[in-house]
Parts: sequence; structure tokens; C-alpha cells
Amino acid sequence: MARPEAPRRLRRIPGALFVVTVLLSLAVREWYPFSPFPMYAVFGPETWYVVVTDGADRLVPTQRFFGVSATPLKRTYELRMLAHRGRGAALADAEALAAQATLRAAAAHAPAGAPTPPAQLRLWRVRARAEGTQVERTSRLLGEVRLR
Repeated sequence: MARPEAPRRLRRIPGALFVVTVLLSLAVREWYPFSPFPMYAVFGPETWYVVVTDGADRLVPTQRFFGVSATPLKRTYELRMLAHRGRGAALADAEALAAQATLRAAAAHAPAGAPTPPAQLRLWRVRARAEGTQVERTSRLLGEVRLR
């Protein structure tokens, strides 16, 4: 039984869709499908991350004490900060409230068997900027809490 041959126009649709997708991607500066790294072929010169310190500004290893790395803490902080901003809080207030809530939540959800965290915790925003072969880092305190 012979298969009916698809009209010539229908056979060209996949190729046309590919070309349109590539052109749109290039127009918005998204390098997919040419990226060697999934979805991000070009990195910006600046980024930021969060770190946790104790009251004496010594780094607190978040994985050990809270069972999470800095990336989920950053996301939690961002979501909380945006929620406070959405409710009309000033930027500085939203940052402090979000930092406090993030630190309290991390301490409250520490895995069983984790060491007791320090009594005072501080959340810092660290801005990293690449300048040639050098990386410039600046830190800013977002907020702090006293747990006990």
C-alpha cells in the first residue's frame, strides 16, 4: 500500500520553523542552539551571590549548618525581597526583612544532626565583577538575626 505523499509545503515546515527559531533567538541575543553551555553562551561581566556569617563576620558553611548551598538561599532571599517590594516596602526595608526571614527559615529547617548554628547570623550580598583577568568583589550587609 503506497503512502500518500505530503504536499511539498508541509515537508518544508520543520526547516522553516528551525530557521525562524534561530533568527528570533539571535534577535534577542539568545545563542541557543549554538551554545556550548546549555542556554547561556555569553556571561555578563557582573553577578552576585549571598554568604552567611556569624556575629564576628566569620563565614558560616551553609551546607553544613542548614543543609543548603548559597544558591537556594539567594533564590529564597530574592523571592522574599520581591514579595516585600510588591507590598510597597522601601528597598532597604524589603532587603532587611527578606534577609531576616531567609536566615530564620534556614535555621528552622536545618536537617537532623546538623550542628547548632551560631547565635547571630548575617546575610551578605557579594557583588562580583570581572575586569579583564581580575575579579572585583564588594560586600553589603542585607540583614541579620539573633537566634537565641
